[in-house]
Amino acid sequence: VTGFIRKTGKIQFSFTEKKDSYALFFSELQSCTDIFKSGFQQVLLTWNKTGATLVPKSFYSESKKEELLGFNYGVKENIHVITEDINGLDVKVIYALPAPVKIFFDTHLSNYKIKHISTSLIEIMMSQSTRTEMKALIHINPGQFNLLIIDKGLKFFNTFEFQSAEDILYYTLFAFEQCGFDPHTHKVILAGEAE
Repeated sequence: VTGFIRKTGKIQFSFTEKKDSYALFFSELQSCTDIFKSGFQQVLLTWNKTGATLVPKSFYSESKKEELLGFNYGVKENIHVITEDINGLDVKVIYALPAPVKIFFDTHLSNYKIKHISTSLIEIMMSQSTRTEMKALIHINPGQFNLLIIDKGLKFFNTFEFQSAEDILYYTLFAFEQCGFDPHTHKVILAGEAE
């Protein structure tokens, strides 16, 4: 084995788009974790926040990435737009980091890679699926969940915010119905941070 994971963790934060909120967030971030002090050879980050959009590569244009992202999530200021390819698919993931967060990572992490959660989940599910198998992944996190349906390739992906278990059921069953997915006959994988 040429490499191994030395440390894993989760940093969860919520703040408003005010200058003082960023300063407080960065101060808390540095005091509560030693990731930024340890000088790891490489740091892998997953950005798990709503606000990503998937675009066919044939439709994608680097000069229009902000416009493509804004089509689904509105025009935002003070952001850094990131695009990623999904291995095995002709799809680009477009998402945004708040510019101060991107600057913080660039300043404090000498060698990091970042991926959006949608890229990671889709790549994992596609690598574990046969071309004839239809299955779904429900990945639950505090306040939001990712729903992914595979059917001879990527059929559906979205991130939903929720307040209750009923919200999860509503969005999931509606998406299943729209995609022709039968949870009685097809495989459903439930993962994430929920009891």
